[in-house]
Order: sequence, then structure tokens, then C-alpha cells
Amino acid sequence: MRHTTRGKAASGGKERGFDGSGTPDVAIAEKNNRAPSRLGSVLLGALLALMLVVGTCVATLGIRAEWERETEPEPIKVTTTVRRTTLRHNATGRLEASSHGKITVRATGTVTRNGLVAGAEAAEGNVIGTIDERPVLLMQGDVPAYRTMAPNMSGTDVRQLQAALGRLGYVSYDEAGTYGESTALALYHFMRNLGFATVDASGAELASADWKNSAIPQGQVVFASQLPLRAVTTCGIAGQQVQDKLCGMETVARDYMVGFLKVDVPDVTVLAGKEATILLGEPATVTLGGSCASPQNAVGDDLEGGASTGASASSLSDSASERQVEDRTWVCLADARGVSLPVDPGETMVTVTLGASAENTFVTDVVALRGDGTSRWLEQRNGERVDVKMGFCYQGECEISGENLKEGMVVIVPTDGSSAGAAGEVSAADGTGTAGDVSQ
Repeated sequence: MRHTTRGKAASGGKERGFDGSGTPDVAIAEKNNRAPSRLGSVLLGALLALMLVVGTCVATLGIRAEWERETEPEPIKVTTTVRRTTLRHNATGRLEASSHGKITVRATGTVTRNGLVAGAEAAEGNVIGTIDERPVLLMQGDVPAYRTMAPNMSGTDVRQLQAALGRLGYVSYDEAGTYGESTALALYHFMRNLGFATVDASGAELASADWKNSAIPQGQVVFASQLPLRAVTTCGIAGQQVQDKLCGMETVARDYMVGFLKVDVPDVTVLAGKEATILLGEPATVTLGGSCASPQNAVGDDLEGGASTGASASSLSDSASERQVEDRTWVCLADARGVSLPVDPGETMVTVTLGASAENTFVTDVVALRGDGTSRWLEQRNGERVDVKMGFCYQGECEISGENLKEGMVVIVPTDGSSAGAAGEVSAADGTGTAGDVSQ
């Protein structure tokens, strides 16, 4: 009979024809036992991978830190040099001028001839202007022409008239100060040579036969204590109507002053007696004096002894009177040493040296100087110390001297505040050079 297992399978038997190694239940159990083993392997692998990553990061950071330590740059050193030059503290000022004196020429009437133009100079005997065909004459004298001068009069004003006529070549033989026939004759010839008729005390024209009555009416002569004069304004244009004031005049002689900016020269006393250079085509040397009033405040003498008030002493230079002068220190020009100075200085400049080092000396920046209160030194790049003495300082540079100094030497500028300049031992900012110890 044929052997078959179908029957057992169909009847629910537990064996399915295996070779005796187990049943299906045993196979499932073995499979379940292998699952936890695989999970452990995965977890172990993940842990090992994590440890590898962490290790790599730590190693990388360590290597980077070590590299940064090895490649960290040295602190930057600020350096400067020792060089040769000449330090100078110069101040430049503007030359200005004011007159010694002023005068107002007074007249009333009609201008019949053109008078002096502004800027024109007038000497003794010149005609300033012409009013109603009568000249206004300029003569030297301390006493103003306060009245008509005519025959049989006497006084200081008559003496001045006689002296002026004599200087002009018209000598009078009358007693000094007495108006006699000789004075009248001298005046008669003087007026005729000027091209004007002579008049009597009332202003009426005289015939030649009446010369003995020749007179000078009040207002037809101007006495000034200093000559020559220069017209500040035009002294009449033909046809012009004049009421009281004809023109202003001032002395050609000038008082000169120099204005320095107060920020450059706050104290005028440092300038007194110093030599200065003035540029007038070629440099010339002048000597500065003491303090002066500004051109706007400078007032010269009244050339008529207080009889009239005149133009501003600085009115000669219109540009000067318009400039701002209050921001300047003004010092007089004490000695021009024969230098011919212009009447109107314009933009003429004057330069004075307030302080200076020795010529072509060693200098360095003040911030490079180190000090301890008793000595000063420089530090080279290799750390070596170079002892120095300090001299004139100006605008951040100081004159120095020492045995081991060389031109071009590189020195370190301390950045820790230990320099002599930073510590206040050196006063270089003001440029006065007073804090030095080098013999000049």
C-alpha cells in the first residue's frame, strides 16, 4: 500500500514531514529570539558613530585652537623716527597805518574850480580848493586861522603867515607878528602868482594900486601843524554847493602798526623788541615795539589845535577801516631802519619768529619721548634705551640731543600713556618751547 502524509496533515497532526528538527512553533520562537539581537547591533552602531563624530569635533576644535595660538600676531607697535630739521614758531601779521593828525577844511559857497582829489598831497602854499573864486590855502602853523588877517593887526597867526610867505620866497620885513606894508606886499605878489586877485578885509577885489590893503579873509587859509597833508576826500568839484565842510585831510606821515591774530599772539609783550621781516618787493627788517591801538581806534592830533574835528585816522585806507580788527593783537612798529613804508600798506604782511630750535637739529615727535621726572629717553625697536635732552617744542615736535642719536632712527611710541608728552612733562601744543633742557 502506498505511504502518504496527507492524512495526518488533514487530521491536524503536528508534524509536516520534517526531518525531526522541530515544529513550526520552534521556528517562530527562534525568529523572535533573533530580533532583539539585531536592535542591539543597530544601537551599538549608532553609539559608535556618535562617539566618532564627537571625537572628530573635539579633535578639530583642539587643532584649531592650537593653530590660532601658534598664528596669533604680535601686538602692533607704533613707531616714529628721529630726523633733522629746524623748528620755528612764526607769526604773520598785517601791516596797517594811521595818520599823525587830521583836519577838516571848512568853507561855504560855490566851488568854482576843482579842488584836490582824494589821495592827492598838498604842501605849503598849495591851493586846497576854490570857493567863489577865492582860494583856500594851506600853510604851516600851530594856531588855527580863526580870524581875518589884515594890515595893522598883530598876533601869533600873523607871525605864522609871515613865516609861511617867507618860506615860499615872499619875505616880509615887518616886525614879526605885526601886519604891515611889507607883509601886505608879500601877500599881494603871492596871490597874483597863484592866479588870483587880492582882496581887502571885506573880501572886495583890489586894484594893483591898492596893494597895501591886501588881506586874508577868515576861511581862506588853513594852518596845519604838520605838512604835507593828503586829501581823504575830494576838496570840491566845480559847481558844487558847499555848506561848512569842504573836505577832510590828514598827514602824509604815518604811524605804523602790525596786527597779529590773537590765537597766534595772545600776549603783546612777547613781541616787544623782536625783529620782524616785512615783504616790500624784497624782505626788509623792522623792529616791533609795544602795544598799539587798532587802526579804527588810533586817533591822531587835531592839526588845528582843537578848532575842528576831522576824518578818522585810519580813513586813508578804506579797506583797512572796513576790516575786522578786534580779533587781532596790535603792536607798534618801533624802528623801520630806513625802510620806505607805503602810505597805504594794503595787504603788506609782517612775519616775526617767536621761538626756534637750533638749525638742522635732531627732532622727533613729542609722543615718543619717555620720562620719569628726572630724565628723558627714547626706546628703539629692539628695546634699547637712548637717553636724550629736550629743547624747543612746537606743534607736536621737539628738539632733542644725545650721544647715540642718528638720523632715521626708528623709535617706539608708547601706547600705555607713559610718554613724557602724555604725562604732561612736555608742553608742545602751545609752541612756546619753554619746557626744554637743551641749550639754545
